[in-house]
Amino acid sequence: MTLEELPTDLPVPIDDGAADHLLGMHLPSIELRSTTGDTVDLSEVGSPWAVVYVYPRTGRPDQELPEGWESIPGARGCTPQTCSFRDRASDFAAFGAEVYGLSVQASDYQKEMVERLHVDFPVLSDESMEFGKSVRLPTMEAAGMTLYKRLTLIVRHGRVEHVMYPVFPPDQNAAEALSWVRARLAAKSDPAATWNERYARSTSVFGQEPNSLVAEELAGLSPRRVLDLGCGQGRNALWLAAQGHEVTGLDLSDVGIAHARELAEVAGLEVTFEVIDLVDEWQPREEYDLVLLSYIQLPAESRRIVHGKAATALVPGGMVLVVAHHLDNLNQGVGGPPMAEALLTEDDLVEEFAGLDIERVEKVLREVERDGVTKTAHGVVMRAVKR
Repeated sequence: MTLEELPTDLPVPIDDGAADHLLGMHLPSIELRSTTGDTVDLSEVGSPWAVVYVYPRTGRPDQELPEGWESIPGARGCTPQTCSFRDRASDFAAFGAEVYGLSVQASDYQKEMVERLHVDFPVLSDESMEFGKSVRLPTMEAAGMTLYKRLTLIVRHGRVEHVMYPVFPPDQNAAEALSWVRARLAAKSDPAATWNERYARSTSVFGQEPNSLVAEELAGLSPRRVLDLGCGQGRNALWLAAQGHEVTGLDLSDVGIAHARELAEVAGLEVTFEVIDLVDEWQPREEYDLVLLSYIQLPAESRRIVHGKAATALVPGGMVLVVAHHLDNLNQGVGGPPMAEALLTEDDLVEEFAGLDIERVEKVLREVERDGVTKTAHGVVMRAVKR
């Protein structure tokens, strides 16, 4: 059997949770030697995407495999994994994704593999394990060697958006990573269609009551001009209008806005609803006393644009309220989008609303019942005022 082939009876690795912490991580700035002769800093890759597959150790035709190698779950298969990425490198490139391999082997050892297998993407050496220790990559011991366990990171602008761990079978890893990138970009390329499809299932996908955190923050306010950005099917906008506010709701989903208008008519409430793309089309004017952003799910660069516009839309003394899914929800919570770039932390909000006086920014926990089981949702709330 050649190194490019996989035995049929390989032991299957288990998910021991050793890679859970990697999701959402900003990768450290560490230069790694590449088989191209250059160095690569993984904190600067992923424009827009990078796929970094981490493997234990490739074999060589002139050397025996370490003793007991095939009996170690997740050890055998580094060459088939590398070949799978080699064969799909052009497919990843078509989606704007760079491919990198990474292991603890010395760069010269890796270069032999790259030349023999005709690999044309960079393979990175972390021989000193500086990078691995910095991000706490899971390790394994074999034949007196400390090696990385097999996993794959999908990175966007230096931030880990998806973790594949454990990886099995290794020769299918590239196809599975490519499918994830393809699906992620499909949803991003036409977000209006994505939300229209979701809202078409029901006139109240998220219920007709206002979000509980929104209601807690805004109950009892004197009447004012309110802008609800990303209002969806209008549940928060309708509640605000019922409180006596003059409300405008904006969303890119025409299905969601149609439902919101229907619900407003049934309730006898006057609310201005408009279908518009907040990132590319909406041009704010300084005229609102309150701007609400409740669980808007946008990539980081688009979110920053919308947050900047939200601040511009406020009159002096006006307030912005952000309620969002916290980044910790990915590993510790329930609900929300499964992409780190659509989630927020307290530091993100402080940075993106630096021009306002922030009165409150903190993580909040809510008990949510799903399928008869109570789980904890991790959110973040920010309230800020324009000087």
